[in-house]
Amino acid sequence: MKVVSNTSPLIFLSNVGSLDLLLSCFDKIYIPNTVKQELGNIDLPKTIEVQSISEAGKASVAKQHGALHLGELEAIQLASEINADLVLLDDLLARKRATKLNIDVMGTLGLFILSARKKYISPKLAAEKIDTLVNEHDMFVATYLLQNIKQELQSLE
Repeated sequence: MKVVSNTSPLIFLSNVGSLDLLLSCFDKIYIPNTVKQELGNIDLPKTIEVQSISEAGKASVAKQHGALHLGELEAIQLASEINADLVLLDDLLARKRATKLNIDVMGTLGLFILSARKKYISPKLAAEKIDTLVNEHDMFVATYLLQNIKQELQSLE
């Protein structure tokens, strides 16, 4: 399965010590150059590979910059170019853009649910990490969505 990630899922996972969930769920994750730059000094797992987008892709991203962040645009462009099965995005507008291009999308919260379903993490610990992201790391999640996610995690216990 080819997976591309934007910056925010990697930062959020790093903030709660859960980058290892990526290794459990996916064999390899690709990130564009801008995402690597945005990550700064975060120590990334070896399964994350930096890949450049094409020159035509760079031109396309430059035309769209402003509508979305550069990392989001490059992640979507890279996912399109390599025919990725999935792109990891948290921003709603970026998710809508990827969906319009027929690219499946998962966010940080979806990764916690997937990890709990596959028993890589307990549902209780997944809920605790989500609470930490929301309460301590400024992750915005609509109240109704947070309630739905917690109910789903409880159903997995």
